[in-house]
Amino acid sequence: MELFPVDGNTEDVKAITKTPCTMDIIAQVSAMPSDAGDRVALMEKLIAMKYADEDRQARLAFETAFAKMRAALPSIKKSKEVKTSAGKHMYDYAPLEEIQKTCDPILQAHGFSYSWREEAIEAGKRVWFDLFAHGHTKSNCFDAPLLGAKQSNSGGEIVNAVQAARMTSSYAKRNSMVDGLGLIIEDEDNDASTLELDADLRATLDKLEGAETIDKLLEFNKIALAKYENNANAKTFILGTYVQARKRLSGGPQ
Repeated sequence: MELFPVDGNTEDVKAITKTPCTMDIIAQVSAMPSDAGDRVALMEKLIAMKYADEDRQARLAFETAFAKMRAALPSIKKSKEVKTSAGKHMYDYAPLEEIQKTCDPILQAHGFSYSWREEAIEAGKRVWFDLFAHGHTKSNCFDAPLLGAKQSNSGGEIVNAVQAARMTSSYAKRNSMVDGLGLIIEDEDNDASTLELDADLRATLDKLEGAETIDKLLEFNKIALAKYENNANAKTFILGTYVQARKRLSGGPQ
């Protein structure tokens, strides 16, 4: 059984495509004898063009729906507070569950769904945010340094390695979703002014802020986290500065 008719009846073939250039190929294929050497090559080109046109239509439908969906998304409030071990306020942030609770109904109303996938990289973990709609997928990633287990003053473990890995995933998922949807987080900053920073830590943060490439940023961040491995407060500032620098280098919302 032939994939397309070649006896002059091209109505079934015309039904699967609308582009003028594809119609020209249909006419050429239809006029050829069934044993013509170029017939297979032209037929393969026709099929490829058909799929390319379908991909283009899906992408256009996705972008149109995405623009309408983005217009409906509100800014996200930072509802969760982080304190030092002494109970002093450090900063507020928007937890992943709050972002999902706010955005999911709007995404679903516009026909969107999403998922995450993870891969290990030298500097930690890369998390991909995949957004689906209308047969098209838009993906973006966020690279997060792997958080280490935190130790109490007495040396007892208060966050084990498994919990730290989950925290890294949640951290990267949150930021990849914010970047992928173009969300605005109210009053977003790293709140470095809330605590006094010594000159050494300030110099470390300046190095992160001044990184010229993402590779350099990852390298500096890895060194900084290793240097302040046992200083939870310093690591908070390092991670906050890393996020802002990563967004600057990737062109994400500030």
